[in-house]
Amino acid sequence: MLAAAWTWIAGSRLGRAVGALALAAAAVGLAFLQGVSRGRLQERVRRDQIALDAVREIRRVEDRVARLPRDEKVERLKRWSRR
Repeated sequence: MLAAAWTWIAGSRLGRAVGALALAAAAVGLAFLQGVSRGRLQERVRRDQIALDAVREIRRVEDRVARLPRDEKVERLKRWSRR
């Protein structure tokens, strides 16, 4: 059965046209899937960069607070705490 289909595709003008269309559709589908994959990767990289920037900011603030004198830390905490 497969041999008969191959013979029809290779042997007739209509079969060659159907085969060419199928090949073109497969190429377009492959290009689309590669584009989707590339877009997902770029989005993942963008989210990772945002997370990395947030971690850097947290460390920067923690380092700055760690260098403050104890009295200054107490005063800042009083401003932020509930009364």
